[in-house]
Amino acid sequence: MKNEPFQFYVTQMTIRLTAAETAGAYSLVEMRHTAGVGPALHVHPRSPESFFVIEGTYTFYRGEETVEARPGMAVTIPAGVPHRYVSGPQGGHILVIMPPGLEEYFWIIAGRLKHGPVPKAEEFALAAQLGQDFINGEGHWGGHGAPVEGEK
Repeated sequence: MKNEPFQFYVTQMTIRLTAAETAGAYSLVEMRHTAGVGPALHVHPRSPESFFVIEGTYTFYRGEETVEARPGMAVTIPAGVPHRYVSGPQGGHILVIMPPGLEEYFWIIAGRLKHGPVPKAEEFALAAQLGQDFINGEGHWGGHGAPVEGEK
């Protein structure tokens, strides 16, 4: 799992540090995005999340604020603040310091995606168990994935 790239929808991820290695303080994940992708609006109720842009541009929606981030910029999201981001027209490359254990969500869902779409309701339930509460499913990773029942 650690230091081995894997696909999460159209994003390549590499887990660099697990929660176990940081005494449960955080996880560190490297992400390479294609253009125009990112997670649906969500919150991390227990921990902040921070991003460092290596390549490309990203638009972060943090509460009521919009932040345009370029290479060399860092963006932090306090615990409990609704947020999402979208990679720019050239895609991008970021490091994410995320709530501890959330790396498991990405790893598990990536494994399931190898066998077909994962219903958002199931994906979002797992995310909630691991520290990420989705507010809605709009634009989730570029619209990829099986819809929630009743969603188009």
